[in-house]
Amino acid sequence: MIEKDQTLSSLKAAMKAFTADQIELCLIGEDLSLTRFAESQIHQNMYRADTTVYVRAIKDKKIGITSTGDLSAESLKRAVVDACTIAALMPADADFDSLPTP
Repeated sequence: MIEKDQTLSSLKAAMKAFTADQIELCLIGEDLSLTRFAESQIHQNMYRADTTVYVRAIKDKKIGITSTGDLSAESLKRAVVDACTIAALMPADADFDSLPTP
């Protein structure tokens, strides 16, 4: 389980590293479980918790996207920098207007 306050502060710190016009960080957490039965008995029980942060950076209508499963501040900053770098290398998307506003 992730710590909410620590994760939010890491996400806010990572957002300061961006060099694009707009940035979006999307945190997705999921819990996956599976139980298999044979002859009325449980023979396999699995559980996995997974958290991923997707980063989208926009610069001059160029979009770069990265993701990371590491929630450390360094890894989040690296993902932001990578998304900004990718955006700079992409061709402009004439149909893109803007990320949604609050």
